[in-house]
This record gives sequence, C-alpha cells and structure tokens, in this order.
Amino acid sequence: MTPASIKSSLPLPETAPLVRVTAGAGSAGQKTWNLRRPVTLIGTRRPAHIILHDENVSAAHCVIVNTGNEVLIKDLHTSGGTFCNRDRIDLAMLNDGDVLTVGATTIQIAVCMPRNVKDDSGTQLEFIEPTKFREPVTISFEHADKQWDIEDAVTLIGRHWGAPICLDSPEVSNRHAVLFRFVGRPAIFDLGSRTGVSVNGNPCSIGPLDYKDRLGIGPLTLVMCQVDGSTVGGGAETDRATDSENTDSSDEVPTAQASQVQAPVPSDRCSIEQHADGSGVKQAAPTLRHIQSELNVLESDIAGSWDRLNHWHSRLKEDESSLEAKTQSLTARESALNAKDAALRGHLHDVTCFHEQVATREKELERQLAAIQEEHDGVERAASALEKREKEVNRRLEELKRREHVVAHRWTKLQRAACPHCS
Repeated sequence: MTPASIKSSLPLPETAPLVRVTAGAGSAGQKTWNLRRPVTLIGTRRPAHIILHDENVSAAHCVIVNTGNEVLIKDLHTSGGTFCNRDRIDLAMLNDGDVLTVGATTIQIAVCMPRNVKDDSGTQLEFIEPTKFREPVTISFEHADKQWDIEDAVTLIGRHWGAPICLDSPEVSNRHAVLFRFVGRPAIFDLGSRTGVSVNGNPCSIGPLDYKDRLGIGPLTLVMCQVDGSTVGGGAETDRATDSENTDSSDEVPTAQASQVQAPVPSDRCSIEQHADGSGVKQAAPTLRHIQSELNVLESDIAGSWDRLNHWHSRLKEDESSLEAKTQSLTARESALNAKDAALRGHLHDVTCFHEQVATREKELERQLAAIQEEHDGVERAASALEKREKEVNRRLEELKRREHVVAHRWTKLQRAACPHCS
C-alpha cells in the first residue's frame, strides 16, 4: 500500500456510532443514507455525498463528522446557515432524533451505538468537550511566524473570510478543507477543492495527521506543530525524561555512577570510557540513538527544504519567463491602447468641432425662425386689416345698391306721373 493510499483512507472504528439520515421524510422524494464514513459533505454538487437541489444551499454547505465517539454537525460559514432543531448552529453535537434544516430540506438524524459497545461509561474517566480537541492543535506556516491554535473539533480551512484558518491565495478555494478530530487525533478532509490537499507531498482526500506532518493546501504548506500535546522538541524531552526515570529507578547503578550517567555526554567515546563497567553503555545508548534519530530527522528536513528550494527556484524561473511574456503582451496591448486612445482623441476633436458647428447653425436657425415668426405676425395683422376693409367695402356696396334701387324706383314713378300743368 502506497503512502498516498494510506493517507486517503480513514475507516471508522467498530465502536463508532451508527448514523442514518433521512431527507424529505414523508414526501415523494424521501431518501435515506447510512453514513459509513468519517465525514459526510452536504451541498448542491459533486463531490458532496448528499446533494440537495436548492438555490439557498451552497456547493459545500455543511459536514456531518463521525469522530469515532460522537457525531458532530458543522456549518461551513454559509449565508443561509444550518439549523438544528430550529436553532442556527455553527458546530454542535448530534443526538438521536435531531432534525436538521438545510435550505428548504429537512433532514432527520438517527444515531445509535453498536451492540458490542457498553452503555455504561465507567468511572474515573476524564470529561472531554464533544465539540473541542482534548488540547489545542497548533498549525503554522512552514517558513513564516504565522500560526493558529485550533480548539474546535471541526474547523474550516480556506480563503473564506470567516474560516478560522484563512489562507489568502487565489489557488485556495473558499471552502478548501476541514480539520477534524477523529478518535482523539486530528485529521484532514478535502472539500472538493480545485488544487487539492496533500500530506507530506502525497495527495490526500481524507487522512490522519501527526506531529511534523506537512499539510499542503493548494500552493501553501502548513506544519503540524502541536498534535495532542506533542510540541516541537517534545519527543526529545520525552526521551530524556524516560532516560532520567530509568536512571533513578535502577538499583544496580551506584550513586556516583548514576550522577555520571545524568551528566552531559560530550561524545560516544567519552561515554564508553567513563562507564566501562557496562552500566554507562546501557544508559548512553538511548541518548546516542536519540541524537542519531534527531540527526536523521534534521537531514531529512534539510533535504526536503533543499528540494523545495530547488522546486521554488524552478517555479520562479518559469514564473519569470511567464511574467516576461505577459510584460511583452501588456506592452503590445498598451501601444495598441495608446493608438486607439489617439484615434479616439481625434474623433473626439472632430465631434467637438461638429458640435460647435451644429450649435452655431442652431443659433442662426433660431434667429431666422424669429424673423419668420415676426413676418408671419405682420402678415396676420395685415390680413386682419384687409379683412376689415373688405367688410367695410362690401357694406358700402350694399348701401350703394340699396340707394340705386331707391333712385331707380323714384325715377320710374316720376316718368309715370302726369304733369298737372300740361295734363
């Protein structure tokens, strides 16, 4: 089995709770899933395990996490939110009979323990908050001072501003991955990101994490600095404490020799000469092995760092050539834009001149229109006066006709009348 396949598999223990979810209970579209994986993603498209066709649901909306001991629900900082028993939640523990509301979909939860697990929890057991790690998990950048102390048992990693581990890189998805507690230890799950997740250079969709593991989120590398109480240098301190306990608890080593064993050992030869009776060799061997293991770790770290530096150097050269090509392209585009800008400025000058000519022509036309209007008003006044004179002439003609008729009538009467003198 390859390391990549080991890191991409995370089977549930036999003692893990059994989970069944039912979406749309009582409707024609009712569907039931038995969750046999540590993390179940709910969203609107692949790689979500439960796909909901709802415009109010995000592509990666929430996750149901089986930690091996409890079942948790985590909202992935969505605008619509995730509701458990009508209460909006960020991270909560699921119990049998709980009802989730995601968008317009109602999901019923059924949780039960396997038959081989006892119901009683025993006595003198340490209480652990279900939604927290036993101790904060510390993660830091590989070559930077930035670090995060993670307490929540399910934590979002991504470019989203609300993510507790917010990574500002265009190659990191908004909801890239989740860090979660699994059987008391941290683990990673890829939310179907564009650039993927890797652990110690191996692609990983889901897998456990350990001390000094290098977690690749897109182009960025994070280092597990503290995992369940194991800090940087913690292994050496543990070995030294073990050696000290072995030295103190040994009854065969005299007091003087015991003090020599606890003193610093400058070299392997010096340690053997000072403890020629055999007890010194027994006590120095773990320290030498520890130093050798530390040296091996340092050599591997230096080799890995050198490989990464070479890789970054090659990437920088590729980026430099790409930037040069982009610079040339931008220069050509800039010259083309300058030419277009000059042409547009010429067109703008022509348009401005034409606009001025149009404005001058409009003023001339307005002046001519005013003169025409004044002439029209004069013509109307003259026409009105002529109309009045015509009416007066017609009235006088009618009067003349009437008088002519009267004169003609009188003349006729005068012609018919006889003269009284001449009979």
